Amino acid sequence: MVFRQKQEGGIKVSAWQAGKNWFIDFFEKYPELKSSAITNWLFGTIFVLVVIWGIFRVPWSQLFVLSGTLDAVVSVGLPWAFFVIDLANPAKMPIYFWALIGDLALYLVFSYLVDILIMFTLKKIRESKPASVKEYKMRK
Repeated sequence: MVFRQKQEGGIKVSAWQAGKNWFIDFFEKYPELKSSAITNWLFGTIFVLVVIWGIFRVPWSQLFVLSGTLDAVVSVGLPWAFFVIDLANPAKMPIYFWALIGDLALYLVFSYLVDILIMFTLKKIRESKPASVKEYKMRK
C-alpha cells in the first residue's frame, strides 16, 4: 500500500505505484475500520484508569510508618512503568519517556481495536433489525 500524493492536475503516480492499492482506498472500502470519537474516549479512559490503579498500588503502609525506612517505590504504568518515584533516590528522573511512548501506543492500539469491535457489533445489530413493522410481520 502506498500513500496518495495529490497535485493540482490530479494524483501523481509513478510507474512502480501503478496497479497498487492506495492506503486511503482501503479505509474507503471498509468504513467500519475508520476510528470514531469512541477511540478517543477509550484512550483517555484507559490512561486515567492506569494512573488511578497506579495510585492505589502505592505502598501506603511503608510511607506512613515511623520507622524511617524509605525503601518504597511508587510506580505508575501498565505493562511498563513510565512514572517511577524512588523515595530512597529522589534525584533520579521519575518519568521514563520510552516506557510512556510504548504504553501510550499500546493503549491507542487497544482502544482502536475495541472501537472496531463496537462498530462491527453495532453494524450487525442494525442489519439484523427489521426495517419496518411490515417486514417484521412478514418474517414471522
